[in-house]
Amino acid sequence: MRKKVSVVMMCVVAIMISMALPCLAQAAWIATDYPSYAQGDVVIITGFGWQPGEPVSLSLYDATDPGNPQLWYTFSNPYSPDGNGIFNAQYSIPTNDEGRTLLLVAWGDTSGQAQTTFVDAGLLRSYKDATHNIPRDAFAWGSTVYARASGLNSRPCWQIKWIDPNNVVVTHPLDFSTSSSRDDSFVVPASGPSGIWKAELWRPDNSSACPSSFTGSNPQFTLYFDVAQIVVIGADDSYITNHTPNFNSNSSTLFKYNLDVNNDSNDLEKTFVRFTLPILPGNVRSARVRMRVLVPPSFSSSRTYNINRVTGAWDVNTITFNLQPGVAGAPTDSQPTPTGLSAINSLMRWDVTSDVMGFAHGSFANNGWRIVDSLGGDPEGIFFSTEANTLIGNELEGPVLLIDTDPFSVPTMTEWGMIIFMILAGIGSVYYLRKRGRV
Repeated sequence: MRKKVSVVMMCVVAIMISMALPCLAQAAWIATDYPSYAQGDVVIITGFGWQPGEPVSLSLYDATDPGNPQLWYTFSNPYSPDGNGIFNAQYSIPTNDEGRTLLLVAWGDTSGQAQTTFVDAGLLRSYKDATHNIPRDAFAWGSTVYARASGLNSRPCWQIKWIDPNNVVVTHPLDFSTSSSRDDSFVVPASGPSGIWKAELWRPDNSSACPSSFTGSNPQFTLYFDVAQIVVIGADDSYITNHTPNFNSNSSTLFKYNLDVNNDSNDLEKTFVRFTLPILPGNVRSARVRMRVLVPPSFSSSRTYNINRVTGAWDVNTITFNLQPGVAGAPTDSQPTPTGLSAINSLMRWDVTSDVMGFAHGSFANNGWRIVDSLGGDPEGIFFSTEANTLIGNELEGPVLLIDTDPFSVPTMTEWGMIIFMILAGIGSVYYLRKRGRV
């Protein structure tokens, strides 16, 4: 056990000094059900892609200082993945602990190492439903964001400030209770605006009377979420590799939860995603594909990921490297990959407005997109697939499509007058020509 921990620590230190991922296994991953937790919360841990039956050891490191990670907690017994390579574990956040960034490291003799991060702090979470069972962080115009604040002290005058991309603030007091957990909800305006919103949780100053004073000038916790006129959660998604040219990831019990991207000649990996589009009420003004990073390709240097419109048909359950469709010659968009420890569980977004407009107008068939690394060689980057939402029990992980449209314009009175004039002129011309025997 001591030897295993030392090997894991070597990988952790390598990460902290901004190296790539030479220690990372290609198939085994680990994730938590939320990115942040309050005191007393239980962290639900899910491992997937491990060899069935292999012992997997878990350790937690305090990575609040990324340059000096410290062993924080070692799980007493190894875990055994089931026949699908999945295992579950739990960790309880101490009631006297707050504000740490924790690095969770898993180690298996066969599969190697995997890691993820989470934060223990007073927090705010967003949900799709009023029962707070389905975490979500992308919402359509007019929908309701259900929120739950946890880890609060007993003072009543906590606040949530809902802030749109234009910095318009709507403040909701949480003075209806002194409980450590309090619920709130916010209805996104029927006309947006779209973009990245935030909800700030503000803590009262215990030395001052409610509701006038709050601790410091910064919120206790900030929650970010996407807003668009139309939000599509989940997609047909799969990745292919020349290392196993007849491999289909979506049909694999070990690999269906992740989407890989790599440009190494011996392991060329490409990700394909396709969303089912609703009927769009107007011209497409903006469309963005959003993907959550499971593991970045490098912690030290950014790479460029291209997204190309796919021009040929493909099936999510049969696509392979040998059966891959063609793509448009030029990328629709290119984006840099995130770096640093915070890149784990971060989001990447590509602008695909022109493609979605073509899909809506029938100019292009909706065959979705392909994501590739524009640079040659390793390392590999990993995204969560749609199947990860079901595995982990939320709507946070898989691909999301965010769409905004310009509504069809209603003609002005002047324009109506011109339209009526042209119609009458046309009718008159037809009548005249018929009278002359020319029609």
